[in-house]
Amino acid sequence: MLVIKKLNNIILRRENGRTAQIDHIVVSTFGIFVIETKNYTGYITGNEYGDQWTQNKKFSFQNPIKQNYGHIKALAELLNLPEDMFISIVVFSVDADVKVKTEKHLIYTVQLGRTIRSYKQQRFNMEQVEAFAQLIQDSNVDSQETRKEHVERITQDTRERTHMIERKICPKCQNILVECDGKYGKFLGCSQYPKCRFTFKL
Repeated sequence: MLVIKKLNNIILRRENGRTAQIDHIVVSTFGIFVIETKNYTGYITGNEYGDQWTQNKKFSFQNPIKQNYGHIKALAELLNLPEDMFISIVVFSVDADVKVKTEKHLIYTVQLGRTIRSYKQQRFNMEQVEAFAQLIQDSNVDSQETRKEHVERITQDTRERTHMIERKICPKCQNILVECDGKYGKFLGCSQYPKCRFTFKL
């Protein structure tokens, strides 16, 4: 039997002091669904391993698959569970045309319910679902102050990342970035590929 607890707008404080802001969490007997929602419209391009995706070939934003993986790590840390107990789902508005190939759940809003209901193997009992949901709720530090801190941290990280890319240093592993030609034009890729899959579209 599917038993669920829905949690929205959760901010968790990680052991390293940083915060993770999670849009939606569905704790269920079939696993814990971690949902990142994006309200972008238009043409969305990118790849599963790239650091940035692009809207309408003009505006860049953080790869939501990677972003959601960070959320899963925060929850796994909090609940002391292996990462395979969590299911990542990235949801876009139906007004977006997403051109990203991945085997992970990258869906539109109208597909969310069906995607969750497609899981049938029981992983937790009802008592565990209740306990996990309560612990997440009790650990939620959402406030105006923490939201401001979260945004400031992202801004600082983006600034540092941009500075490294300008110097052609990989912000993921600190090795050299090299210019490459791809399906969607030129990009910078890490010289340690495939060990490091960082890319940045030029």
